[in-house]
Amino acid sequence: MKVLVVIAEYNPFHQGHKYHLKRALAETSSSHSLILMGGNFLQRGEPAIEEKFIRARKAVAEGADLVAELPFIYASSWARDFARGGVDIINKLDFPVTLSFGSESGDLKILEEMLEEVEDLVADQKISYGKFIRSALKDRPQGANDILALEYLRALKATKSIHSAHTVKRVGQAYHGASPHYFPSATSIRKGIKEGRIKSENPLFLKDFEDYIYSALLTKELNNTYGMIEGLDNRLLKNLEPGRGLDDYIASLTSKKYRPARIRRLLIHHLVGYTKLDHELLKGTSYLRPLAYNKKGTEILNLLKDSSLELVHPLKKSDDPRIERSMELDLNASRIYNLVRGLKGEDYKRKLLV
Repeated sequence: MKVLVVIAEYNPFHQGHKYHLKRALAETSSSHSLILMGGNFLQRGEPAIEEKFIRARKAVAEGADLVAELPFIYASSWARDFARGGVDIINKLDFPVTLSFGSESGDLKILEEMLEEVEDLVADQKISYGKFIRSALKDRPQGANDILALEYLRALKATKSIHSAHTVKRVGQAYHGASPHYFPSATSIRKGIKEGRIKSENPLFLKDFEDYIYSALLTKELNNTYGMIEGLDNRLLKNLEPGRGLDDYIASLTSKKYRPARIRRLLIHHLVGYTKLDHELLKGTSYLRPLAYNKKGTEILNLLKDSSLELVHPLKKSDDPRIERSMELDLNASRIYNLVRGLKGEDYKRKLLV
């Protein structure tokens, strides 16, 4: 058995994802695929347009074998934590896998050289890696799309991972492309759904959580929330005016220092209860919570029984308190998401075998 791993959001799953999965399986001669997919709240501080079990089942129907949930602490964070969290999980596997991701060039050597160049310049200029890499890529055509690819390589290198990397050239639009062409981007599809041009059953957007976000801001301690810095807590409350819509509220907080995605992530972390202490204590917390799988997926699960990566379920208590706390945040996120949907107990009653 040779396992391919993809760390993804699938928000929603589209033809570009299907192309990547099929191409990666063929190019790496992999027999099985494991997807680590963000749950109900994602990297840009937004809710998934479709519920996590629905997206997982669609992915399995389109070629994935096992879809597991990327924990909330990673799935709702910026690129560095998103990538490192996924790599920390696969590093718990006792057998080598191939981690595949999209990139603009589709050339692993180019990405590795780019990473080395950035790391050398960061060391010489003594500035933060994140700040420099965004500056270095901003003038490259679609360079921002390679940030996550570089973060995967950086995480593999930093952890001295036994796993190999593979990349597939992106086809179609850049990630944030807004006009649908061949393989329209996830952003383009979500925009079409929001505008009513593309049909989707009961999609959710951040504005649907407005009342819950405002309530959390008024009733829960702000200073402890992960991502909160001094002074921003005062602005969050000062700008919270009666009748102000969530989009306008976020825009009022946005600046060169506080980009919209950062504000959205902060609001979601506060809503779910993800604290600064959680962030420090839960670094590297790794476990696998299946969302959907097929027959080949059960073969991966059987293989995992002998690995040091813990398989978890909401009804099964872990002996590791860090895993318990991280799962508590996963479940908090799902409860809030499903509360808006009018659903209850989805994490406990879903049939996982597709």
